[in-house]
Amino acid sequence: MSLNRGQLSLLITLFSMSIIVLVLYNISLGQGKGEEDEYIVEMMLAEEDIDELIEEKERLMEEMANAEPIKSHMAYNETAKPSYGNPEPLQTLEELMAEKEANSDSEELTDVLSDGEYAARVKELKKETGGSQTKTW
Repeated sequence: MSLNRGQLSLLITLFSMSIIVLVLYNISLGQGKGEEDEYIVEMMLAEEDIDELIEEKERLMEEMANAEPIKSHMAYNETAKPSYGNPEPLQTLEELMAEKEANSDSEELTDVLSDGEYAARVKELKKETGGSQTKTW
């Protein structure tokens, strides 16, 4: 049986379209409705069983209350512990101001000395380079 080109193209189109329709149909079946049948079964407990469950719950609560506290694996700041012994006495405002003035006086002296040392160093460098040389930018 020999088929011409038009008949072959028609068959190929029909088969490919049928495959696509079947695949889409299977996908829609695979998703399902998403609802499953649920069955609810009610259980009747005797009053004795309910009393036993309540007593067991109370006993467990008492055991938990009497149990040792759980040691944590969390780290904590050990330096935040209060210090023991004689703490250092607090300074008054006058003492703090006097200390600040003493520190500022010593800083002024070091500044003067460092300025003098700087000036001496500049003079030495001038002598080494041969006098005053000025650069123009």
